[in-house]
Amino acid sequence: MKRLAAVILILLTALSFGGCQTKDSEKAYEEPVIMFAAGVGGVEDGSFNSSIINGLRKGARELKYDLKILQSETDDQYNENLKAAIQAKPAMIISVTGHSDQLLAAAAQNPDIHFALIDGTTPKNAGADLPANFVSMNFDNAQGAFLMGVLAASANDTSGVQGFIGGMDIPVVKSAEIGYRAGIKAVSPKNVVVSSNIGSFNDAEKAGQVAGEQHNQGAGVIFGFAGGSNIGVIENAASGGYWFIGVDQDQAVVYPQFAPTILCSMVKNVDNAAYDAVKMQMDGSFKGGIYEYGVGNGGITLGSAGGNITPELQSIYDTWQKAISDGSVRVPETQAELDAFNGHTEEE
Repeated sequence: MKRLAAVILILLTALSFGGCQTKDSEKAYEEPVIMFAAGVGGVEDGSFNSSIINGLRKGARELKYDLKILQSETDDQYNENLKAAIQAKPAMIISVTGHSDQLLAAAAQNPDIHFALIDGTTPKNAGADLPANFVSMNFDNAQGAFLMGVLAASANDTSGVQGFIGGMDIPVVKSAEIGYRAGIKAVSPKNVVVSSNIGSFNDAEKAGQVAGEQHNQGAGVIFGFAGGSNIGVIENAASGGYWFIGVDQDQAVVYPQFAPTILCSMVKNVDNAAYDAVKMQMDGSFKGGIYEYGVGNGGITLGSAGGNITPELQSIYDTWQKAISDGSVRVPETQAELDAFNGHTEEE
C-alpha cells in the first residue's frame, strides 16, 4: 500500500543567507520529494541554513514526510514563494528569522495550515495573541552572545579591544551584539567594542575586509555573526593572527583547517528546533505558541572542537552560564538595559 506522506514546505530567505536557484531532488526513502532551491550562500552555508536542513533531513528520515524547500533573494521573491506555498496546501510551512510579520499574517489568514518560525523574534509575551496554528521557536541570542563576550574578553586581556561583525541590521543580530557587549562589560568594563554590519550573510570578501579593519583598530577577538560571510573573517583571522568566534554550528568542525584560529562558537541548535517543530506536526501534538531555546535548556551551547578553550576559560564560561541559567544574571536585551548593566548578579 502506497504511503501517504505529509508535505513540509520550508521557506529560506535572503535573511537566512540564501539566493535563488534550483538543485535536483534527492531520495532518502520511498517516494520522497526533496527540492532544494539554493542560491547565494545556499543551504550548505556551514552555518544557520545547514543546521536547519540537517534537522529537517533527520525528520524526513525518521518521521517520513516529503520535504520541499523554496529559497528567495529578495522580499518580493519571498512573498511570491510564501503565496505559492500556501496555495500548495502543505501540512506545515516553516520559515526563518526576518519575516515574522509575513508569516504571522499568513497564519492568521490560513488557519488550516500549520506555520513554524525558526529563530524568530516574536515577543516573549505575545503567546496569547498568536494564531493557534503558529509556533515560534525562539532563540535567546543575547544569552549566547553574552557568553561569547565573556570568553572574548577573558581570552584577550592585552589589547582591550574586541570586534563584532553582523550580517544584517535585523533584530536577531542586534540582540546578539547587545549580549556580546554585555558579556565583555561584565568581565572587562573598560574594553572597547568595534562593530560593523556588512549588509549581507553571504559576502565573505567584505567580511574579511571589515575584519582586517577591526583588527587594525586593535581587535584581538572578532565575533562573526554573519552566516556564510564568516568564512571571510576566519581567513582574515588566520592570516592576521587573532581569534575568531563563530555562530550557529561549531566552526572548528565545519572548517577544521582553521581550528587553530577559532577560539569557540556559539552553537545554536536550530536543527533540534526544526526537528521539534516537524515532530509536533507529525505526531499530532502540535500546539500553537512560543517555544524558548537558550543556554539553560541546551538550545545554545559552547562549540569548542578546536581545542582552544583552556580549563580556565571553561571554568569562567561555566560560572556565567550557571548564573544566567539560574536567573542570578539577567542578560540585557536593549541598549537601555545594556547602558544600565553593571555585570553583577541579582544577588549582588
